[in-house]
Order: sequence, then C-alpha cells, then structure tokens
Amino acid sequence: EAREHALSRQLAALEAEAAAADTRRGAADEALRGEVRAAEERARAAEGALRQTQAEHQTDAAPGLMEAEALRMQLAQARSRAAREASEGAERQRALREKLSTALA
Repeated sequence: EAREHALSRQLAALEAEAAAADTRRGAADEALRGEVRAAEERARAAEGALRQTQAEHQTDAAPGLMEAEALRMQLAQARSRAAREASEGAERQRALREKLSTALA
C-alpha cells in the first residue's frame, strides 16, 4: 500500500509536470503566433512603403520620362531634317558642277 501511494504521488507529479509543460508550450505557441503576426504586420508595412516609394518614383519620374521622349522626338526630327538638307545640298552641288562643266565646255 505504501508502494501504491508512492507510485500514485509520482504519477500525480508527472501529470502536474506534463500539465505545466502543456501550459508552457501553449504560452510559447501563443508567443510564437504573436511574433508571426508582428512579423506579418512589419512585412505588410514594408510592402506598403515599397509600393508607396515606387509610386512616388513613378510619379516623380513621369515628367522626366515625358521630357526624355520629347527630346528623342526632337532629335529624330533634327536628324531627319539634317539628312534632308544634306541630300538637298548634295543635289545643289551636283547641279552647280553640271552648270560649271557645261559653261566650261
């Protein structure tokens, strides 16, 4: 009977230890869930800040991009005009050479 009593106390102590371990595990799980929630909130905030920064840069960059496109168009027009003027100049030179050649002949 003394042995049964000792085993019973040992069993009760083990059960109490298991319950305490379950409580600690539950608290640790809850703490971990809290950390996960906090990390998710920080990630969402960082993502929002990144989107905001990207939107600001796109907004800031838009006038610059439009100006760059306008400059590219002006450059293309200037190149076209220069090519046309060079062609016309070459044609005038050819015509003058012909006149000179005809006059000298």
